[in-house]
Amino acid sequence: MRYWFLKCVKQAGITYHTLHDCCHTVCSFLIKREAQPKLIQALLGHTLLSTTMDIYGDMFIDVESQFVNQLDDVYGIGVQEDKNVI
Repeated sequence: MRYWFLKCVKQAGITYHTLHDCCHTVCSFLIKREAQPKLIQALLGHTLLSTTMDIYGDMFIDVESQFVNQLDDVYGIGVQEDKNVI
């Protein structure tokens, strides 16, 4: 598989990449499109979800931050300075 993939990359005239690089790219895309972690785990062939989260967990945090910012845009709540405000 590796040989076939590298041959295709060379024939296409694109920058050298491995099949593993492509898996990372697809995973990044799926996370940004808010795919479920279990789906990503299955597609990558990881036995444990913890493996997927150990490798890509930081990307999920970025998506969460974007979600919080979107909520703030919609509701205009922002971060409250007064600790008594819920």
